[in-house]
Amino acid sequence: MRGTLASRWARPAGRGGDDADRHDELLRIVELNQLSGWALIATDDEDAATIARLHPALSEHLVLTVPPWDVLEAAYDKRVMHEVAARAGIAQPATMFPGSAEQLSHVERFPVVVKPAHKAVPNELTAAKCWRADDRVTLSALYQRACRLMEARALMVQELVAGDGQYSFAALCRDGRVLASLTARRTRQYPLDFGRASTFVQTIEDRTVEDDARRLLAAMRLTGLVEVEFKRDPTTGANLLLDVNARAWGWQSLGARAGVDFPYLLWLMACALPVRALDARPGVGWMRLVFDVPAAASAVRTGQLTVRDYLRSFRRPLVHAVIAADDPVPGLLDTVLLGSIFASRLRHGHVG
Repeated sequence: MRGTLASRWARPAGRGGDDADRHDELLRIVELNQLSGWALIATDDEDAATIARLHPALSEHLVLTVPPWDVLEAAYDKRVMHEVAARAGIAQPATMFPGSAEQLSHVERFPVVVKPAHKAVPNELTAAKCWRADDRVTLSALYQRACRLMEARALMVQELVAGDGQYSFAALCRDGRVLASLTARRTRQYPLDFGRASTFVQTIEDRTVEDDARRLLAAMRLTGLVEVEFKRDPTTGANLLLDVNARAWGWQSLGARAGVDFPYLLWLMACALPVRALDARPGVGWMRLVFDVPAAASAVRTGQLTVRDYLRSFRRPLVHAVIAADDPVPGLLDTVLLGSIFASRLRHGHVG
């Protein structure tokens, strides 16, 4: 988030391209700022993958909070994740990794989405997260377009699950054993269809989501922070696995307000101090206002949300993503960004 670069707690820093460049850049920052022995926390998938692949070299200088590559790969690469989840008996949307356009003939049900198995190469598909196809002709065209951006082996075609039942299980783990956790419903996202970011998240109690996630994490043997994402099948009620984020995620600050302060607990674990088992209390909300307003406007316009229900979002204990009294600049920049979003949408003739 651009606004966080203006935070009093953050300093912008350079970033190299490949693993070797990132290794050299990290060690330069460590030496320049005398950070030897500090904890290193990944905040996106590529950073987590780089740290995992460079685990032996970086661990000589820093305390690492992501596991080595032989463990992290199952969270980073959806091909590996799919295999591990299948062995653990975790339900998933119908998924195939075609490898060639000829294999698309095996797709039986629509709609589907074309997705990257990982995001190592930034491009328009990884930025969009996925592309929807409602018929075979569209699927063929989108697949060929995707193949021009990345290797066919890194592409997947997955059933699009109907409904808005999106759930997450967030946890701090050690070797797949959950030390602290929360279960959440990702109520709104922006854009509404394939959101690039959650905009309103609520802690809930849901034993089925928790049980499925715990079983998967045990199979993956993950250590560190992790968020497991599910979509609930409206027909069967099954929790279908979508993604595993083995890193800090966008709405992790919800945990502290709900009784599970993930950054603090991760620091305790990095310092080899005891971590007391904790579960979050339900009914706490998190909002990224700058994107939740246009997301809610779209939902109201399409009849998915009423204005009264949206206003109720502000009643519960609520954490704002970037609004803080002791660090006001990011929140002010978010307000400016909100204005620019609405100005842009007005120029295109709609505000939903």
